[in-house]
Amino acid sequence: MMFANTVLAWGLGAALTSVAAWAAPPRSVDQEAPGVRTAWQMVPVETRPGDAAHGWRYFVQPGEHRAVVISPSGDYYYSQGQGLARVFTAGGAG
Repeated sequence: MMFANTVLAWGLGAALTSVAAWAAPPRSVDQEAPGVRTAWQMVPVETRPGDAAHGWRYFVQPGEHRAVVISPSGDYYYSQGQGLARVFTAGGAG
């Protein structure tokens, strides 16, 4: 009977510990593990017709040092912090 009580006590202890760990609140974005990718975010830019940047759309992936820029004609440019490189031409060539 002593053995059964010991096993029962250990089992309850393990179950309570695992339930407490499972029920912990989720981590916030700033507590994520290294290497976890963040979502792309649009960069708000206010321009007027006639401005050089009018019609361009900008996106960044914080923490990953990546950016995508979309031209008014639909060309895509990609950067990993070393300048922009065209990766897609809307006309299909290039």
